[in-house]
Parts: sequence; structure tokens; C-alpha cells
Amino acid sequence: MFIRDRRRREEIIRAYDNWYSALYPGSVKELAGKARTRLELAVSSSRSVARLLRSYDLLISVSRSIGYEMGPEWESRIHALDPGVGLDEEDLGLIKTVRERGVKEDFIVFGGRIDALKGFIEGLEVFKTITRSYGDIKLVATGQVNPSLRERIMHYAGRIGLEGKLVLPGAVPRIERFRYIANARLVIYPSHMDSYSYAVLEALYLGTPVVAYDIPALRFNYEGAEGLVLVREGDVEGLTAEALNILGSKDITISPPGKVKKWDEIAREEVSLIEKLVGG
Repeated sequence: MFIRDRRRREEIIRAYDNWYSALYPGSVKELAGKARTRLELAVSSSRSVARLLRSYDLLISVSRSIGYEMGPEWESRIHALDPGVGLDEEDLGLIKTVRERGVKEDFIVFGGRIDALKGFIEGLEVFKTITRSYGDIKLVATGQVNPSLRERIMHYAGRIGLEGKLVLPGAVPRIERFRYIANARLVIYPSHMDSYSYAVLEALYLGTPVVAYDIPALRFNYEGAEGLVLVREGDVEGLTAEALNILGSKDITISPPGKVKKWDEIAREEVSLIEKLVGG
């Protein structure tokens, strides 16, 4: 997490603080987790890490946002594949099939991993407010969660009035995750850190709108994409307002981003960069 922007670092720390306070209140793990977050963020942005990176002849990133996040020196040093992730024909075919068969149901999908950096606790805060207007709606969050953490999450959900409204199906096959997204009314994605974000890419391709934080990765890679609404990072109230606006709208235009590469194109670009370095 080599990040030059002080406010961005503060938002990341706040996200981890929310996580530990919600799930481990009053425990040693809460205090240790908060302290470790600050230490890791300081180390990752340290001069020693910068010196190590300067020792390499070639630095490649999957997004222009990475160099931007690191600072002006790195924007010129790092070669961004822009983007360095993509979809192959099998992916696109599967997405097309699932989207054509999708039927919107009364649930929302949390778009990221179930962890602090993806803003899971903030996602629950947004969803809690949504349930005041949509009493029957549920929140689905896929992904592997160990039994102990699952128990803590469900306990916290019950404590804030979301008992029976949070669904944690665990790790699911990709096609099943696609079905969840295609059938959802909305994807909530309060992520604090990304390089490109498959969660947003898949949702837009599957015809489901997304509300998210205005972090560099989403600005750089999804600017102008219809169906994606961005709010200032950390603005939970703003995220909630946009989510409610989408849920209350009958006509929402959604379109996938224009620049999506195929994996073989990305591989050729990487090979070309390495060949230039070796032959140079």
C-alpha cells in the first residue's frame, strides 16, 4: 500500500479501525489489529521500499492508477499496461449467457472480498439504512470466510438489526457468482484499494449498477461508464443516498467500459516489454 495521499491513508486506517471495532470490540485483537495496520502502512510507504523499487530496471503495473497513487516519480518509472487484466472469449460468453437469463430479485450484492480494505463494515452500514426503506431486501456477500470470522460477522449483523438479512454463501463457482450479480438490483462496492476491479467490470457487463468510492483505480479505468456512480471516499451517507436513488429508479442505463483487453493481448505486451529490456 505505497500511497502518497495522506487522506487516502487515513481512510484506509479508518476502514481497518471500523473492522476491528465492529468484530473484535474491547479485545486485545482489536488493539493489536489497529496498531498493526498503522505499522504496515508506514512500512509499505517507507524510503527503504522506495529504494528497493528504484533498483529494478523494469516496473510493470496493471493500471495507471498505481503509479499515480505512488506519486509523480513512479508515474514516469512504471509502465502501466492500462489495463493489465482482461476477459477472454470464454468469460464473455459465460457473462452473456448469464445476463440473458438473469431476472432481478430483491437483493443487493457486496462487490468485494469480506475484509476491511474492501469496506465491508461500511457496506453493512449502507445496507442497514437501505433496509429502512426496503424491509424485505437482503445483502449477499460471497467469498471464503472461516467459521470464527463468519460467526463474528453474523453476530455483528444481528447487533445492528440485520439478523436474517445478510447472506454469506461462502466461496462459490464463478458462474454462480455471475448469477448473483446478474440477478441483484445493485452492487455496493466501498473498496478503499484496487488496481482495476473485476467486481465493477463484471457487474457492468452483467447489467447491474454499482455504487462505489471515488478511488483512483475506478476513476482511471471506468471514467464515463454508465451504471457506475462514485462518491467521495469515506462518504457512507453519500454512498447510501446514491444506492437508494438507484433502487428507486426504473430506468437505469448500464454499459461496460470501453477499454477491456483480451488476456493474449496483455501477455504479448508484457513479453514485448521484457524483450526490449533484455535486448536493450
